[in-house]
Amino acid sequence: MVDTDSNNPKRKTSANVNVMGSMGKMLNIFGYASVLILYNPTGFSYYHWAMKYSWFENMTMSLLLISLGAVIAGMAAFMISGAWKVTEVLGKIIFIAVVAPISGAVVYSSWFNMGDVKHWISLVLAIIMLFVFFGAAYPRLRWKFQRTRQVDDHDSGDDFQ
Repeated sequence: MVDTDSNNPKRKTSANVNVMGSMGKMLNIFGYASVLILYNPTGFSYYHWAMKYSWFENMTMSLLLISLGAVIAGMAAFMISGAWKVTEVLGKIIFIAVVAPISGAVVYSSWFNMGDVKHWISLVLAIIMLFVFFGAAYPRLRWKFQRTRQVDDHDSGDDFQ
């Protein structure tokens, strides 16, 4: 939808909407990656690497890596808090109703070792990642099923169609 009313600064042109949509998708991808990169049980995460790194050999590089860790942790916290805010009460109830039985089945399965901390950390991180992805999909699902939007959705020009 191209807006020809150039006198109204609140109206968005299609070029502005496309650029902002692309940037938003890129930031989402970076946010999802930051949640995975911060800690995962595979051993290839920022946490595992930081535990093995000798921090006092090169202080300049150490400060740079601490800053990188802070950026990754900030993006992960931003994605988790964004999912928390957007899901509302109904979304959280739906998420718990779907994830709780699956988590229970995983915990009581034969391959899950209840005494192993890595298994518990993996389960918690998987639930957090599912919640972040669910938070991204929930507004669209709510719009499809209830045909309701928040005021912010309407003001931003998102029509979810």
